[in-house]
Amino acid sequence: MILHPCLRRRCLLLGAATLLFSLDAGCGLLRKTPSPEPNPLPGGEGQPRLQIYPKQSGLYGDLRQHTFSEIGSDADPAVSPDGAWLYFASNTHGPAYKIYRKPPDSRAVTRLSGEPPEVNDRFPSVNPRDPNLLAFASDRRGNFDIYIAAVSPVEEGAWKGREGFDQAVRVSDGAADEIHPTWSPEGERLAYNAFDPSTGQWTIWIYDARRRESTSLGEGFLPSWDPKQDRLCFQKARRRGDPWYAVWTIDLSGNMLTEVVESTQWAAITPSWAPDGGTILFAAVNKAGVEAPERSNKADDLYLVKADGASLLRLTSHPAGEWSPAWGGDGRIYFCSDLNGNENIWSVKPRAAVLMGGEGH
Repeated sequence: MILHPCLRRRCLLLGAATLLFSLDAGCGLLRKTPSPEPNPLPGGEGQPRLQIYPKQSGLYGDLRQHTFSEIGSDADPAVSPDGAWLYFASNTHGPAYKIYRKPPDSRAVTRLSGEPPEVNDRFPSVNPRDPNLLAFASDRRGNFDIYIAAVSPVEEGAWKGREGFDQAVRVSDGAADEIHPTWSPEGERLAYNAFDPSTGQWTIWIYDARRRESTSLGEGFLPSWDPKQDRLCFQKARRRGDPWYAVWTIDLSGNMLTEVVESTQWAAITPSWAPDGGTILFAAVNKAGVEAPERSNKADDLYLVKADGASLLRLTSHPAGEWSPAWGGDGRIYFCSDLNGNENIWSVKPRAAVLMGGEGH
């Protein structure tokens, strides 16, 4: 995988390959600033109240913190279609990442995967048709593979008696690592990444659950499936000059590739689709640094762009970096940030007008 030095910060060992999917110092606090005074949000009985922070952008209604780990980091947010559950990976309780879930506005957290303690479980993805099915990546067999698990007990059908992560079904079996599953709108296919040791690149594959077979789409990293159409967005670096990542889409009906956002000075990373299927949400690296040298080589803010490349819009403008955005079924945008000094999951509520586009930034 071609990765600009400005994107390198922390390595997660993935079997034979090393995946660098965290950001440079952008994952760290850009500068120490006093935390804004929060307004209280009632929590569960006997639980501390959650906090709603004052908005720092005219494009959203509030900034809200959802996870509160003070040791380790919380990553990979995914929200159920009805907005009832926030799934994420965290290593706050041990040396490896495990999958957790919680109601978004509760302090109570349930760990879904556990033993053995050295196994990493990452990248949860909720099936849009059957929210009880969760795809994820795990290195429980030595290298990362893609698995599907039934989270809660099932009374009938193929998943009856197979609930729980210890009963997860492995759906990829490559000799190298496979990560980052994303479900198709009908919930019968998965796109995911597979590392190709012969080229050193990450490629995108499609797993068809009905046929139980996988096919390759070529080079690409961190795919996200359009909820309305049969296409993916993903990040991909050029092979000339500075290899900054750009956002691309691929139409699966004709394998047509389209470059949506690119720059020779900054990177567009971790893209995901908005519910309308016409807008892509992504994080930038070094974009603010072009105009503000003190933020050079840092994770910047979240941006929105139409799938045709029009209406590039800066959504957030916080002193810390933000990455891995995901649009929740509750209309909120969830993302990772260390705004308070620790890597936790936050969200904002965008205004309805945001999806209509805006002036470029």
